[in-house]
Amino acid sequence: MNNRNKDYTDHFSPDISNEIKEYAIEKAFKFSRYIFTRKDKKQQYGYCTYCESEFKTNGLKHNEETTCPRCRSKVMVRSGGMGRKYMIDTVYFVYYEKSIKDPNVLIARGIQVQRDYRYDYTRVKTDYFLMAMYVFDAIKSESVMLKHSYYGDRFERTRSICSLSGAFDQRGARVSYSRESIEVAIKDTPFKYSTWDSYYSGDMTKFFEFYTKYPCVEYLTKEGYKGLVKNKLDGGLTYRTINWRGKTIFKILKINKQDLQQIKAKKIDVTFSFLKIFQEARKRNWNLTLEETISVAKDYLCCYDSLQNALKYSSMKKLLNYFSKQYNDYNICKIGKNYYGHSSVLTTFRDYISDCIKLEMDTTKDQVIFPRDLFTAHQNTIKQIKMQKNEKLDVLIRDRAKILEKYIFKSNGLMIRPAMSSQDLIDEGSALTHCVATNYTDSYAKGNTNIFFIRKTSELDKSYYTIEIKKDKIIQVHGKNNRSPSVDVQEFIKAFTAEKLNTKKKNRVKLSA
Repeated sequence: MNNRNKDYTDHFSPDISNEIKEYAIEKAFKFSRYIFTRKDKKQQYGYCTYCESEFKTNGLKHNEETTCPRCRSKVMVRSGGMGRKYMIDTVYFVYYEKSIKDPNVLIARGIQVQRDYRYDYTRVKTDYFLMAMYVFDAIKSESVMLKHSYYGDRFERTRSICSLSGAFDQRGARVSYSRESIEVAIKDTPFKYSTWDSYYSGDMTKFFEFYTKYPCVEYLTKEGYKGLVKNKLDGGLTYRTINWRGKTIFKILKINKQDLQQIKAKKIDVTFSFLKIFQEARKRNWNLTLEETISVAKDYLCCYDSLQNALKYSSMKKLLNYFSKQYNDYNICKIGKNYYGHSSVLTTFRDYISDCIKLEMDTTKDQVIFPRDLFTAHQNTIKQIKMQKNEKLDVLIRDRAKILEKYIFKSNGLMIRPAMSSQDLIDEGSALTHCVATNYTDSYAKGNTNIFFIRKTSELDKSYYTIEIKKDKIIQVHGKNNRSPSVDVQEFIKAFTAEKLNTKKKNRVKLSA
């Protein structure tokens, strides 16, 4: 171990403390308590691995739960005569302590512990293996992790703090951490102000790394904005809306005192998406009300680039009013809904404007920019543009389709697959009378968006619905004449989203664009 690492290991006692051992047995290994049974003639005997005592029993059955008559602990019954070839219980936990070198420093150990029942169950030992060491120094704003190397018995410093709990969980080990140890360890240290008890973030190592670097966590939590901290710890998008090194709540949130008072008075749920739109509105003088700010953050952030591009043609207020009126007045027609959501109005507007430019229409006139019925106007521009098959784009589209094959999904008579060629898109647009070929072929080929087709499994060659997905978010879903999803398609989309888009990050290959 080099001298630099030794500076950090000096914070740790070389021994596993009695407190750690007590936590392991009483908490982490609470599930690992057994009564092993044996028979002597007709009498059954049981041995409790927790209180380490043997006693007469009567009719205990293998794999049943019971209570030890001696220690009153809940245990699982195991037949001593059954094979125990693989019976090793493993846990991994993080335990926090105060540094023995500097009382202001918080330390933690990641420990793998095993109890091996494969041999003599009356002599089971508890073996401890130190896997990680964490040092959190709030005064120096320094967080360090030393991870056990699998190439020799040594520890190496990692580039950043990471939790090993997920890796051990995948291997089948039980994982936990001691909140009680945190409470004891932070006493009389700078971390007593960290508001740690408001959070349950993994094994808390990422939380203490974050607080060590950004003490503003205290301000945000006490002001009622712990949701922002939690979202950040969970890896959510922050849109650069927070000044994490700010010294006051106003500088942290990048808003003035008057605005914050209004936000609090109306009990606004302050999210990163709300802050992004609110800060942008103030910067660009959009004059949005708090309610309009919330609406933009909720309905249009998924296609925010399109909204910003729309500002070339009119003011934010006028655009939002127009989109809202289109959604409310022209959303229902004889064959169903035209718009999947408010964002679908925006994307229809975007595609309509694109058509207008191609048709060399005068986009400086309001009667062109704001047709009375956007949906109908867009259908007219689609008919005026003839899309020809593009052989060069086909090569790119075939490559895209191979990448997106992992998202093919079937459920309840429906399936979803990626578009396979430019002709595929042309046929889809022609069959359903929408602009997927006109406005999306180039973007799809270049990986800027993702186009999928929903089909009935009984009619795989017949167009049913088209769906656009960006950044794991469904942007729009359209059927014949831009009809919104029917009930069966809505249920299918829910199942597809749960199975393919909302899986854990560690298992997800995120859609591009």
